[in-house]
Amino acid sequence: MLAVTEVVTVAELDRRYPDNFPARVTILMQGCAMHEKTVMKPTSDPSHPLSANEIAEKFRDNSAAPLGAA
Repeated sequence: MLAVTEVVTVAELDRRYPDNFPARVTILMQGCAMHEKTVMKPTSDPSHPLSANEIAEKFRDNSAAPLGAA
């Protein structure tokens, strides 16, 4: 996956910082179909916080490999 991944800076999105913390993902499929998603305030942004359940789920997902599943 890393061999076909490219990270670029988009001036249009950079100008929105620090009021927003934008991100855009563009996926170019074989056959040239393109899918794109842009978010201005991603989940976990102070204006879009994770719920207690989402925090617990994130912890479980990120700790399962190093600590073992509960």
